Amino acid sequence: MADEQKISNTTEEVKKNSVIAKFARLIVLGGAALIVFVIFFVRFMVTESKNNTYYAPDIVIMGDSIFAYALFGPSDSTVAGYLEKKMNVTVADASFGGTCMSYIDKDGRLDTSNDAYCMAALTQAIVAQDFRYQDNSDIRLTATDYFEERLEMLKSIDFSQVDILIMDYLLNDYQIAVPVSCGSDKYDEYTYEGAMRSVVTQLKDKYPELRIIVVAPVKSWYTDDSIPSDEMDLGGGTVEAYIECQKMIAEELGVEWISLYDIYDEFVAENPDMIVDENGESISMIKFFTDDQVHPRIVTRELIADRLCEYLTNGE
Repeated sequence: MADEQKISNTTEEVKKNSVIAKFARLIVLGGAALIVFVIFFVRFMVTESKNNTYYAPDIVIMGDSIFAYALFGPSDSTVAGYLEKKMNVTVADASFGGTCMSYIDKDGRLDTSNDAYCMAALTQAIVAQDFRYQDNSDIRLTATDYFEERLEMLKSIDFSQVDILIMDYLLNDYQIAVPVSCGSDKYDEYTYEGAMRSVVTQLKDKYPELRIIVVAPVKSWYTDDSIPSDEMDLGGGTVEAYIECQKMIAEELGVEWISLYDIYDEFVAENPDMIVDENGESISMIKFFTDDQVHPRIVTRELIADRLCEYLTNGE
């Protein structure tokens, strides 16, 4: 009987130890699973945090190739690059060459239209924080290799923390002959007036503390006989008609407006002996200030930055 009792006690002990061992294994396995879950969760959160990181530059520049252009010279020889160095602030260049203030393609498919990068479309994306139109668009412009990277940068900007937005859109609207006036529809985004009114109104409503500065562009020459844009009507009027419309909307909506249009003439008047080529020979304004009758050379980009710096510093 004693032996049977010992056997019974031993059996019970084995059962208890087995249960304890199983329970211990469950705890170990559960703990390991918990650790793995925590690791993946932390990694996921870190990744999401990186993907949704927003930053707030002091100034954002949005415009066409006049500001985005840096075909010749170092990458920081853009207007934004010079402005950043001269003012010792952070400047984000969100300009896309070849784009307009307005929509231009009424009959085009949304997924193949260049309109995805006009200011009217980008404004809607910024305000809604929804860039699917741009992401799904097959851009058909040339020299757009930088668009994807620049779009990702634009997505990351927290405009509620940005101090100043500088907008320079006009020359492409003029060149394409976008209608200047909007007629009865004040927010017709297929006209320059309606698009600018829509853009500024949306931005002011969404970001009331944002300082908006609208810029009239530099002079350009679109013809072989070098007629300047203030004398050449490409179908929608001379560039002056667009500039006057731009100025009118800026005054109407209470945003700042400055003109760069006369800076070439002013520079020549003040520095006539500097308008020379690399050999010291006198050359035309076109060759001194532009690479191709439209886009500014390095010296011109710095000149534009100087004007903006002066305005931002002294209000002139």
